[in-house]
Amino acid sequence: MIFVSKGYFKSKNCLREVQCTMQKDKPIALTHDSATYLSTYMPLAKICDEECPTEMLGIFRGRTVIPWHRIQEFQLVSLKLLAEQLLLGCLSTPLGCPSKVSQNSIDLYIPGELPLRKMALHGRILVYASPYNPGALPVAMDLAASMGGHLEVTGDPTAITTKLPDTTRKRTTVFMLYLNDKTFLSTAGEMLANELRTVRTEGSTVKVIMVHENDTDRGGCDFGIFFDGRTPQDLLQDGLFKALALALYSHVHWPVSVALVANAMGATAAKLWSRGSFTTASATRSAVGQEAAGTESVQVVVS
Repeated sequence: MIFVSKGYFKSKNCLREVQCTMQKDKPIALTHDSATYLSTYMPLAKICDEECPTEMLGIFRGRTVIPWHRIQEFQLVSLKLLAEQLLLGCLSTPLGCPSKVSQNSIDLYIPGELPLRKMALHGRILVYASPYNPGALPVAMDLAASMGGHLEVTGDPTAITTKLPDTTRKRTTVFMLYLNDKTFLSTAGEMLANELRTVRTEGSTVKVIMVHENDTDRGGCDFGIFFDGRTPQDLLQDGLFKALALALYSHVHWPVSVALVANAMGATAAKLWSRGSFTTASATRSAVGQEAAGTESVQVVVS
């Protein structure tokens, strides 16, 4: 296993290891630190362009570089992927498990891992994705679809200002604040801040849940940028960020992100055959560029 980090390819001893591994054609598993807030962080592309010797770039061809995470639930996924690479490197035959082992993958699971847990949401949950929060609506729709359609999603601002009669069952309104590199900018940012002031006033029944984008292709950013002056000072001083912002990752880590958001929305453990229960293990995220427009003020109900 090679932990591809800033300065790795500048170490003579590390270079010897890579060279020997390549010469002997040994199996290689690659992982890269995703913690952008660390001083030791360097984007993988930059490491390849500026630090990795040209003759060693071959270690990246045909291999997936596994992102390493420090948040436990995401870290378990990374560990499982590393274990898969280790087993694939050791196995020369499927060892009697042809349905579980293919040329490039092995079905592995960790007992009790979050995406495999049966959970259920209670009552009606209406998720408001503000039209002044770029990208929020497609994210909310992806989350709803990944939770088996047990959420109602709207981009209509009246959802947080109008109390509608509900005589059937309890309804909870959730303001989903989507944090990416466009949040709180320009006039839309001012409008978004006004909406947050409204729902954070005393007596409001609207719950605010923050989700933080980490996929750079979708406007992912370091959380620290929200303290660079873009977030209105009154919201900062009022403790907007005292609550935990839930990390959103794409690809194999997306099911964990969905499960964490579901828990924040009140999901609880469900019995195996409970009506309305779901798991997030097979959750997928819309491809970049194929989402709904994040600035449209439309209502979408997922049921």
